[in-house]
Amino acid sequence: MGKVIVFVLLLSTPAYAQDGEKAARAVSWVALGAGVALDTVDAFKQDDKKRALAAEGVGLVATGLSTLAMKKAFPEDRPCAKQMDCGNEDPHASWWSGHSANACFMVPTTSKAMWVTGSVLAGFVIIGRIAGNRHYWWDTAAGCADGIVMHQVMRKVFKTR
Repeated sequence: MGKVIVFVLLLSTPAYAQDGEKAARAVSWVALGAGVALDTVDAFKQDDKKRALAAEGVGLVATGLSTLAMKKAFPEDRPCAKQMDCGNEDPHASWWSGHSANACFMVPTTSKAMWVTGSVLAGFVIIGRIAGNRHYWWDTAAGCADGIVMHQVMRKVFKTR
């Protein structure tokens, strides 16, 4: 599984090779998608698939809502706001990184191999958001902390592994 993920990440970057920031953003999106897929596969391997998938879905919604609330309550300029080069993203919504929150939420904890793979993917997301000039390191750290807390809450609420 790990080799496939690295292969997909490498395939996603050549189209953006001329622009390092675009390449970093592409890697962060691909890694986030791979993390969602990994966590979904992990949910299907659990004894109570419905409960595990519900925990995943509700957790993603809760993580997204907490991220939106923080972005509205504590607006912070993104690094790209200085160059006025944030594209479609709100230049004043850096705190905290929703990509990082979702990536860290999606790290499976049912086996060491799944945890390592998910952690590597979350690392690609975090580094991609910083290198892509979309977040500061503290934005990604706070987002990741939110994702980890949400993961633990969903495990307790839904009684999953």
